[in-house]
Amino acid sequence: MLKRKNFFALSLMSFGIFFGAGNLIFPPSVAQLAGSNIWSAYFGFLITAVILPILGIITVAKTDGLLNLGRKVDPFFAYIITIGILVAIGPGLAIPRTGSTSFEMAIKPWLNSEMSTTMPLILYSAVYFGLVALLCWTPNKIIDRIGRFSTPALLVLILLLTILAFTHQQPTLLEPSNGYETAAFTTGFLSGYNTLDTLAGLNYGLLIVTAVRNLKVDESKVVKVATKAGIVAGVVLALVYWCLTIIGQYGADKVEVGANGANILVAASTLLLGKFGTLVLGTIFVLACFNTCVGLITSISQFFHRILPQLSYHTYVVILTLWSFALANIGLDGILTYSVPILVLLYPIAITLIILTLTDNWLHHSQLTYRIIAYVVSFISIINSLVSMGIKIPILTALTEALPLADQGLNWMLPVIILMIMAYFTTNRQAVPN
Repeated sequence: MLKRKNFFALSLMSFGIFFGAGNLIFPPSVAQLAGSNIWSAYFGFLITAVILPILGIITVAKTDGLLNLGRKVDPFFAYIITIGILVAIGPGLAIPRTGSTSFEMAIKPWLNSEMSTTMPLILYSAVYFGLVALLCWTPNKIIDRIGRFSTPALLVLILLLTILAFTHQQPTLLEPSNGYETAAFTTGFLSGYNTLDTLAGLNYGLLIVTAVRNLKVDESKVVKVATKAGIVAGVVLALVYWCLTIIGQYGADKVEVGANGANILVAASTLLLGKFGTLVLGTIFVLACFNTCVGLITSISQFFHRILPQLSYHTYVVILTLWSFALANIGLDGILTYSVPILVLLYPIAITLIILTLTDNWLHHSQLTYRIIAYVVSFISIINSLVSMGIKIPILTALTEALPLADQGLNWMLPVIILMIMAYFTTNRQAVPN
């Protein structure tokens, strides 16, 4: 039987590997831009930043891996979407972002404003990724290192800033901007993409299941325990986002509108704790980014070793670490710039796969249903991604922009609903669950 302290550590590990750079910097940004519409935006943000990631864990736990989930469509799609998601949340975006963001928060505030940050960033990221590789070397100890030590310390520091915020005078809320003035809920929903957590949930599901198995849980209860741990992690995640939203409101009017969330948090922590606040915030960022980075490199290395066993797990750890070290040195703003097209492409596909899998028991989707819906959403997402880069294809772009909710970036939703209904009444009612 799983001991309560082990389940608690497992749940905190699940939260810890989720909670990284994006989870820290985007809630304060939403708080600033949403202004007086913050709570409508917050609940929209929770859907893509908490609820869908937890559903992703449950989905992958049920299918025993992201690759198996993709095979519900076909083997070609399975490998393309799996590798695409792993590259996006790994060496292509999220892992380098942990290095650059933690540098921005922990080291840069202490440097001379006229000093070039190039060499300090190189030195910092070399030490940072070196320590990450060291912890990834023994993946069976990830629960002890993240769940029992670094994550509790992280939560205590965030709670400290939140308590100080409540003892301070009420902040001045700005006027909503950047879409939050008329569509706060939808804009918050889309802002949740930036955390990468729905994509991460599809990756971390198997890592959490593996961690449960390492605790000697009976095989028949593995999915149930992983699901419970994911739900607890989601509740903690939602509470921490609420704390960061409150803290972010104190720094919202201290920086220019549209500044990245890291700058907003610096302004807020300085207001609440003075120069010591910069040290506390820097420690929070390092712990959060470090936990996520370890979780990502561990899980992605395990995946690639499984499908390409010619290279050892440790070789993949080295490759991912070196690549992420190089990419981290383009800086936080540079990473955030090229992230948009990747997220616009992958998020709708990931959400669609989660919806299809979780409705399978009731609607009995055939493989044809999976295939048609997945490829239609992929087509719309590719066009939307190209548009986000300023590339328009005659006729095809006009076609996708004519779909409902195109202005909100949700033009893939109605086709999914219509196709699911059509499939149910034509083939799925007689189909064996896929």
